[in-house]
Parts: sequence; structure tokens; C-alpha cells
Amino acid sequence: MVSFLETSHGYVVNSRAFSLGGPGRISPALKAECRKHLQVWIRLLGEVLASEFPGWDVLSAFSVFELKPAASRMQEDEDVQHERTEFLANSAQRLAQVFDLSLEDFVSEMEDHRPMAQHLVVSQQVDAFAAWSSALRKTQKRKSIRDKYPCANLLRALCKYGTFQGASTAGVEQLFSQVAKQTSPARKHMNPDLLLSEVKIFADWNKTEAAHIAEVAQVAWTLLGNGMPRDSSQTERMDKGVKRNIVEDRGLLGRGLGRPLGGSKQDTEVAFLAKRNKAVKAGTKLRRVESVVDAAAAAADAIIQCDASLQAEIQFQHAKQYANKCNAYLENTLLASEVPEDLGEVALAMAQIREGNRAKKVRLEGRQAALMHPTGLDWRFSTVWFEDAEWQELLPLGLLHNVVADISEANVWVVLDAASPPEDILWTATLQGGTIVDVVFAETNRQGGVAFRYDQATLIQRHILLSPEFDAAERRLASLVRAAARKATSKWTLLPSWEAFSEKYEQMAGPDVAAKRRQPMRVLALVPEPIEIAMCMKSVLGKASLLGFCSRFACAQRGL
Repeated sequence: MVSFLETSHGYVVNSRAFSLGGPGRISPALKAECRKHLQVWIRLLGEVLASEFPGWDVLSAFSVFELKPAASRMQEDEDVQHERTEFLANSAQRLAQVFDLSLEDFVSEMEDHRPMAQHLVVSQQVDAFAAWSSALRKTQKRKSIRDKYPCANLLRALCKYGTFQGASTAGVEQLFSQVAKQTSPARKHMNPDLLLSEVKIFADWNKTEAAHIAEVAQVAWTLLGNGMPRDSSQTERMDKGVKRNIVEDRGLLGRGLGRPLGGSKQDTEVAFLAKRNKAVKAGTKLRRVESVVDAAAAAADAIIQCDASLQAEIQFQHAKQYANKCNAYLENTLLASEVPEDLGEVALAMAQIREGNRAKKVRLEGRQAALMHPTGLDWRFSTVWFEDAEWQELLPLGLLHNVVADISEANVWVVLDAASPPEDILWTATLQGGTIVDVVFAETNRQGGVAFRYDQATLIQRHILLSPEFDAAERRLASLVRAAARKATSKWTLLPSWEAFSEKYEQMAGPDVAAKRRQPMRVLALVPEPIEIAMCMKSVLGKASLLGFCSRFACAQRGL
């Protein structure tokens, strides 16, 4: 870019003339300022690459399969050749360690097959993977040659190398570009269905299925009522095989045989990129990423020390890199020289924490699955209460002894509407746990209807105060709470007075208790709603507030 701006360039925007660059436009001070920003950017780029691509070391180790011509390697500097040799040696060691190969045998097998692979690259114009694969097939074709060229270690590494061939988004991007090219602005009138069909044809197209796709398109065209397709496109052209080139003829563009225009291919984007890459390579030297990042870090250190946001970003990237290095240690992808002190202990501790989190996640998923898919109801092991005594005939024969008259003794309640049961049934199911079903559920013997399963609220340890005011206003509900708290499975403790409530609240959530250890909802007072509003205390609840806080239920059967 600096070289580009050293000469002037003119252009027109909105009928106004502008010029960019030229002699004296780029001062040394401006170059130094731009260089500082570039150094900081390179430093951050190196850190982000190391953090976001933790498997890059293993992927880059596959460069041992690179078949670069010897002539191009001879043109490299001595330092570059030394770095390349060291990098390839470490890469071979890393692959042998990751894939559990014998390092000596792996290197020996590679050197035996490399000359054949290099010859195939030049003679057949294939990529590195195809060349190595062909070399292996040649040496393993006959037993006499196979004994001289073992390839057990090389074959395993080459299979891993082959899995990463084409592992990029380039194909997706090319597909999108083809779709954009085919559906030009002139075809924006297409409806979504037609556009989808157009994209589908281009996405699935290949040479072997071209004729079939054309036939399907013709059939679809006919079925849509657009008429029969023309036959002219199916006839042989008389000039088939003659290339149609653009020629320069009297200053006009025409068709026919002749000299092609000089800019027909030179002005394309591919030609521009090739020309630019060639110019860049001519004036640069290859260096390892680490050396470039280290040089930029040394130059940009003063700038980073004065910028808190840059320091925070680098610290974040370093923490992420250390976590990635711990993962690499656990996966055995680090060389011995790359393992810092105490990394093993930290990695093992991290693995234990991760295993604990995984177990918690499994338990949580199990609870969620049980919530979404509760177990079915079995009349044989249920005590049933019916809202209408005549519904008792709906039970299967021999199970009438499971019917109870007291709602506190039942764990299944049959009501007219399971979503809106009587208040005392709802409170009993919430406190004691159980299932509320509708009459259709009983009529169809569990094959239809609706059922809601409630969790037992009294299984969570709490201290409950039934205030005298609530006892007087809601005597029936107060008796249900006492009955649920006195159950053998209940973990609720009834408090006798407000003084006992205050004392227990100070123990569980008072100011002397650490903030992280306070549990105010473990000590609750049940009062009428006016007193709840007047006291405005989190642990003092009215009837509706306590029911909403304690109620946990799931739809056991939806009737669908």
C-alpha cells in the first residue's frame, strides 16, 4: 500500500476529480505512525490466532506431507531453511505422538516414499495427498515390493491427513457466489419457491447428473403448465467444436476466429490476485509466525503498556491460551519441550472440574427429562379420592379398596377439571405431592384425559409459622398445612409463635450471617394478605404467594 501511494492516482466521484497519493504525500512520520498500528495489530492477531485455533499445531504438523520442489527450497535463505528443518522435525514428532506412531519408522517410511510422491506431483499434476496415496498404492501393489517398503505408520498418518482435505468453507462461499451470479438483479422477480428450486439445481449439480437434471427440469416445466420445451437446444450445432473468441475487428467486438483481445484474461480478478501475489513474494522473505509476532510484540510493547484495554485483551487471550494448552496436554498433543512447569497438575484439576460439571449436567438433563416425561400412573399403588362418589365405579374391579374419603390420605385426586381443581385439593397436592386427574382419565382407564403431577413441597426443609390471624381467617387451609407438616416424609417444622419465628430467622438470615449463607426462604410465616402487604417482608407470605412459591408440577398426560 505504501508503494502504491508513492505515485499519484486519479479518479472521479460524482463529477468531481480526485487524486490519491503522489510524491511527498506519505511522510516518514506518517509511515512510523502506521507502522505502530500495524505492529499492535499483528501482536493482537498472533494472540487471537493462538487462542481461537488451539488445534493449529496439529494441523500445521501435516506440512510434513508438503512436496515443495527442491529448486524452490534452494532459493530460500539459510535461516529459513534452518527454521523449516526444525519445524518439520517437530511436526513429525508431534504427529507420531498424537497418532501413537513409531517416530523412527514413520520418518523412515516417509523418506522412502517421498521421491515417488514428488515425481507424481510433477508428472501427473496432482496435489500432495493424491501423490502420497498413489505412491503408497505403487509400493503395496506387489508383495516383493511391499516387503521393501513398509508403510504401516505412514498409512495411519496419511489417513488422518486425508480427513482434513477440503475441510474449509471455500465450497460454501463458492456456492453462494454461484447463486448470486445466477440470480442476478434482473431476476429478482422470482418468488421464494422458484428461487429455492433454482438454488437446489445449482447446489446439487454435477457433470454426471447433468442430463438427468435437464430431463427433470423439462418435466417440471411441462407439469407447471408452461408448455413443451423447445427442441432446438437439443440439436447438434454445425459449428460444434469451434471456439468462439472475442476479437478486435475495426474497433468493434464481434464473434469468429481471430486474435483475442489482450485484456480478455489479464483484467480478471484471478489474474489481478496472481499478479499481486507474485509481486509480494518477489520482495519478501518467508518467516515463521512466531518470529513475526515476537518482533511485533517487542516493537509494540511501549504502546501496549500505556493502553489498559489492550492489556486486558492480551490477559484474556493468555488465559484462554493456557486453558487450550491444558486441553492439549490432556489430549497428548504437546511435545515435552512445550510443557511448562505445573501444567500437568492444573490440567488434571481442570479435567476433574469438567467431569464434575458433566455429571451435574447429566443429572440436570435427567431431572428435566423426568419433568417433561413423567412416569405413568398405576391404580394398584395409588390411594384415590373422588370429587363425586358416583365416579368410584370407573375404577377397575378389585381396586375399590384404594378409595379414601379424606383428601389428606390420597395421592391421586379425580376431579371434573384437572387444571382448575378445588382449592383444598390444590393445596393438598402442592404440599403432599400427588397427581390430579380429570374424570376422562378415569373413564378411559388412563388412555385419555389430563393429569398433572405435583412435587411434594414439604420435602424441602423449612420452618413455618401459621399466624393466629391466618388460622382464624383460613381455618381449612391451616389444617391442611398442619396435616402435611406432620406427615412422616415431611421436613417442615411448625413454629409456635412470632418470637420463635424471629429467633429462627435471625439464625438463618440475620445480619450476623454471611451474605452467601443467608437463607431467608427457609423460614416462612403464613399470614392474611393485608398483613403481607403491610409487613412487606420476603419471608412473610400470604395464601397466594405461598402457593405460587411452593407449587412445582408437570403435565403427566396431555390427552393428545
